[in-house]
Amino acid sequence: MKISPKTKIFLVLGIFLGLFLALIILLILPFFGQIQENSKTLISQKNKLVSLRQEMKNLEEEEAIYRQKQEGLEKINRLFISAEMPINFITFLENNAAEEQLTINISPAGFQKAGTDSWSSLAFQVNLTGNSASSLRFIEKLENSPYLVEITNLNLSRSSALPVSPEIAFPVGASPVSASLSLRVFAK
Repeated sequence: MKISPKTKIFLVLGIFLGLFLALIILLILPFFGQIQENSKTLISQKNKLVSLRQEMKNLEEEEAIYRQKQEGLEKINRLFISAEMPINFITFLENNAAEEQLTINISPAGFQKAGTDSWSSLAFQVNLTGNSASSLRFIEKLENSPYLVEITNLNLSRSSALPVSPEIAFPVGASPVSASLSLRVFAK
């Protein structure tokens, strides 16, 4: 069978067109698919980068706020005594009693865990002997102390029958006063 030159041209063009389409389908379309996939990955990574930068900015702002508030937080933390070792508070009481020329007897009365209250607390029973003005100054210093203290009970009694310490000076005509304080001190 003889093929005409016109048919040969169409046949060769058809074969080249088929090869060209096969080349496009097999090589170029997967390449474009890979480009699309890489573009989606790039967009996803850019979005992650933007969100990470925003998170870093937020963290830096929060850190700056924390640094500003840290001094206040430290002051608040110093308001609470150590539940295990309330030595600083007891020393504070003894020093103030000595400054006011009072004899002092401190007895721990118990520990209350945070339950109904917001914070844990320690209870102390403090007995003072001295003149009334000194006792009131001691109570004022206690109220203005750097600790969170609540005076839950206060009893003052004047009596000449109280034992008087020789180092305590009383004004002429003044009799000693006995003060009994029940304290609740908030703890860490």
